[in-house]
Amino acid sequence: MTLRPAAEGTGIRFRRVDRPGTVPVVAHPLNASVVDGLICLGDPGGTSVLGVDRLLAALAAAEIDNILIELSGPELPAMDGTPRPLLLLLECAGTVEQARPPRMLEMLWPVEVASALGRICLEPADGLQLAIEGPAAATDAIVTSWSKREARGAALDALGGLALIPAHITGRYVERNGDSALRCALAKALIADHTSYRITTPWPSTMCEADQLARAS
Repeated sequence: MTLRPAAEGTGIRFRRVDRPGTVPVVAHPLNASVVDGLICLGDPGGTSVLGVDRLLAALAAAEIDNILIELSGPELPAMDGTPRPLLLLLECAGTVEQARPPRMLEMLWPVEVASALGRICLEPADGLQLAIEGPAAATDAIVTSWSKREARGAALDALGGLALIPAHITGRYVERNGDSALRCALAKALIADHTSYRITTPWPSTMCEADQLARAS
């Protein structure tokens, strides 16, 4: 896996270098599914990448919006199974603040998804707040106003799901016994409910971003 800088407005994209001529897959809820408990991104042409959860979490914690990830196979390296090594590598490499401000998505009404075991809700709030509950996250019971210096495992997992949405979110994220399937379902439910949010910064006009807007409309 190679991480490369990308131009403003191009978003998070994955390119399979072992499949020459294929178009990069964009991190977007409409491209996302869950396979064997991991988030998979794929396009109609059959190109797919598995296990993007950890990298998306690290990118969100590092506040990276535009990047090209090149892969020599169908799945991301597992590392130690958490986003922490990836976040450390990103911080060591350094980032550049780009001139164009990021998209901001403000929650207006709650959006909720649930399963037999868990529940996730995204509701209006100031800034991005995370509240995580679950037996595997006893020390992460409540995490608010996350910080990349103090982000814990459960908070990073939540950020990985939110990173499927091509915008910075203003809202309160509440998760109880969540997993990759529920996080993916929340991202899909959010972009499907246009009344639940508003974009508070203009959507840029490049072809790539115009396509992303159309996909979310």
